[in-house]
Amino acid sequence: MSLKKNPNQGKSAGNSGNPKNQNSTKRVVDIILSPNHQAYNSPEDIGTIFFVEVGFNQDYTDSTALPSAKPLNKNNFTYPTIGELVQIVESTSNDVYNDLEGDISATTNYYTPAINVHNNTASNALPLEKDSKKLRSKRESNVKAFEFKKEFKSPSRETARKQLDNYLRNLGYTSGVNDSNAPLYELFQSADGSYVFRLDDSKDNEQVAVKLGNYFKENPELSPLTPSEGDSIMEGKNGQRIRFTTTGPTGTNAISNNVTDTPDDGNPSIGDKAMVLSLGNGSQENVTNDAASIYMLENQSIPIDATSTNIDSLNSTYTPLPKPLETISKKPAAIIPQSKPEQKLQIQDIQFNFGNKEVVDSNPMTKITQSVEETDPVFAALDEAQDEGLLIYSSSTYSIDEGEDVRADQGSDEGAIVNPAVGSVIFNDADYINTPKDSLYTATGRGLGNKGITLATVIKSNTAKDLGIQNFPGVDASEGHNYTAAVVMFNLDRLVAYCIDPLLDRYPNLGITSGLRISKLNKAVGGAQTSEHRLGRAIDLQVPGVPTYEIFNYIVNNNIPYNQLIWEFPERGNRSWIHISYHDGNNKFNRTIASANSALKKALEDSYNGINFNGGTYARNIEITNVPDHTTLT
Repeated sequence: MSLKKNPNQGKSAGNSGNPKNQNSTKRVVDIILSPNHQAYNSPEDIGTIFFVEVGFNQDYTDSTALPSAKPLNKNNFTYPTIGELVQIVESTSNDVYNDLEGDISATTNYYTPAINVHNNTASNALPLEKDSKKLRSKRESNVKAFEFKKEFKSPSRETARKQLDNYLRNLGYTSGVNDSNAPLYELFQSADGSYVFRLDDSKDNEQVAVKLGNYFKENPELSPLTPSEGDSIMEGKNGQRIRFTTTGPTGTNAISNNVTDTPDDGNPSIGDKAMVLSLGNGSQENVTNDAASIYMLENQSIPIDATSTNIDSLNSTYTPLPKPLETISKKPAAIIPQSKPEQKLQIQDIQFNFGNKEVVDSNPMTKITQSVEETDPVFAALDEAQDEGLLIYSSSTYSIDEGEDVRADQGSDEGAIVNPAVGSVIFNDADYINTPKDSLYTATGRGLGNKGITLATVIKSNTAKDLGIQNFPGVDASEGHNYTAAVVMFNLDRLVAYCIDPLLDRYPNLGITSGLRISKLNKAVGGAQTSEHRLGRAIDLQVPGVPTYEIFNYIVNNNIPYNQLIWEFPERGNRSWIHISYHDGNNKFNRTIASANSALKKALEDSYNGINFNGGTYARNIEITNVPDHTTLT
């Protein structure tokens, strides 16, 4: 890319000016890794860190206002996690060209890979010092590391649990209290009858309760590779390894077996070259125990445990697993009544002792065994407000997409697109990540996913064409970062790749009836202001000739991810549709049925536990994994 096409970005994220303290070692407190970060402005910001001094508290409410630095290089670099220490180097920036209004003396901050504080390949985060008068200088303010909230208390057990669940989800634990990576809280009941979820103070829980990022978790089983003479080794933070090595004496490393110095005897010799790529936890590669590995060998051999030493196994035939939908559609085998064996009467000797008084436990805190259930944070907040009397439900219920009518867009073709208005700032480069904040992304032929879906496929709309609405990513950018073209395109790309592409393998004639809906279009079809369609995270679809209940069941039973999956108005027959949304890194897997048919709603509620419309249009959080053919119920 020429310099004219790459204008100087200067210090685009945070304050990269030189801090007064000349100690070049700093602690990482935040990092930009995707366009979803609030400080992201352009691809140049990827990898930018925000840092503070080591051992000194710099009180802040916004990490993006702290000093920042870029990676020292991107050719071979390991990005740090929160809490790791790096060296900051001040050097020439790209804002030095006079013809681009630069300054030849302009500099910026760069940072090195994390300092190997713990001498290992996993996280090298350095915990902050505990508050101590002996260790802390008078000039130092209080030093406080990130700490999880100690307890959640409420007269209502369910309200306390919802508070904890929402807290964990906001920290990035996508399944809340059910997330295996989240710290453990135990439930107690205090003397005044209140319920308390208290942070477990066990040593095992302390390992979990170290927050290194939104989802990164240190692997306690990981050991760094033991090097051999002359090795070059690259290791990731969770057991991803590449080793460039040579054969040594037998036993030196994983590829040094039966080593001799006799030429042409079929055995390896010292110095034979090898390259090993592996995913494992041990200090040496192990082809049997590692999760995956590739060995590129010159003359060596490695021991492999055969799956079977039985020669007859070579004649075995592969029997594919039956498809779930075909299995459940078959009639069950007839049950032949069997006579039960004669039962013998057994008399149990029961003794009553009325002489001893009942012993009452005086301990004011009683530990309670809690049941685990999945709770959607949106509905949990509504339930909590209802418990506290702040919200009273009417006969209808709130829904993200309630009231929308997309029937007019069923059958839209890619000609149903309104061209950008005269004077609009447009961007149509294939790399949508570079789209400026105030621009529309208009490359309608740009592919999404890997199966031929294009941007035109997900922005077409008969309603938009009839009303003259331009429905492009970036139209709503004035409403905030989440509505900018780059973020919307990022969402659409992942929605298609993870949800629509797998469906196209099963249903090649799948049709998208509604995808992105900018604010005006969403309002025109009656969609809610909070609809995921506005963010590019939702698609409505149909498959000609295939009932929507079959599509719904296929998605649920074939590991296709989703945030919200709705079986929309099955009573409409071939005008019914499926709504599927995808929230990158935060899917809730909420299954919902929408219906306006009173008879069908009653039949569903009577036939299945866990389906309840509550007098409204939507039955949310349904537990069944196979919805029925609705025509058999009414």
